[in-house]
Amino acid sequence: MEIADLSSDPRFADNPFVAGDFAARFYAGMPLVTPEGAPIGTVCVLDHKPRRLTEAQRDALRALARITISMLENRSRTRELERTAAVQPAVASVPAPADARGYTLAILELQDFAGVVGRLGERATEKALAQLDQALELCLQGDPDDIVNRATGSPEFTVIFHGHDNAETVEKLRDCLKRHRDETGLTVLMGAAEAASPDESLQRVFARADQALSAAKDESSPASQN
Repeated sequence: MEIADLSSDPRFADNPFVAGDFAARFYAGMPLVTPEGAPIGTVCVLDHKPRRLTEAQRDALRALARITISMLENRSRTRELERTAAVQPAVASVPAPADARGYTLAILELQDFAGVVGRLGERATEKALAQLDQALELCLQGDPDDIVNRATGSPEFTVIFHGHDNAETVEKLRDCLKRHRDETGLTVLMGAAEAASPDESLQRVFARADQALSAAKDESSPASQN
C-alpha cells in the first residue's frame, strides 16, 4: 500500500498520527508474509511530506520485507534449537522404557515482555524473572533430574519434571506463577505437555506444550473475557 498524501485520504485524514503533532503525510507499507502464507505485519516508511516512491525504492521495500521475514524465521529456528539444547540433558536422563518414569515439559512465558521492560526497565525486569526462576526451582524440589532453564534476557522458561503423575506438580507451578503475579504484577502463562511415551520425540512434546501455551494466551486475552 502506498498513499502519497494521508491528509487527503478519508481513511486516514482523522488518524492522530496524521491530524496530530506527528503530522504524517506519506505512507508506504509492504506486507510481511510467512512461507506458509500467513500475513503477520508490515514493513512501512513514513514521511512528513507528500511523495511517491520510485520503482527502485519500491523494490528496496520489497527486499526489506523479505529480509525481515527471513530474520524472523531464522530467529524462530534458533529459539527452537536453544530450547532443545537446554532440555536435552534432562530428557536424556529418563531411564530405558522398561523403567521409564516419563516426563512433562512446560513452557512459561512472561506476557507483554517489551511493555514490561518499558515500564520497569531491563534491570528490574531481569530481577523479577530471576526471582521467579528461584521460586520455580523450589517448586521442583524432589527429583534431581528436574530442571528449570531460562536464557538471560529471555521472557521464556522451559521446565522439565519427571514422573507419570505430574498433575500435582503442574498445580504447584501454577500456584507459584500466581504468587509471583500477586507480588510483582507480572503475568506469566504456562503450557504443559506430558510425553506420551519414552519414544516420543522432544520436538513433538515441545509442540504440544507450545499449543497449550497458545491456548492459555487465548483464554487470558481481553476478548475472551468479554
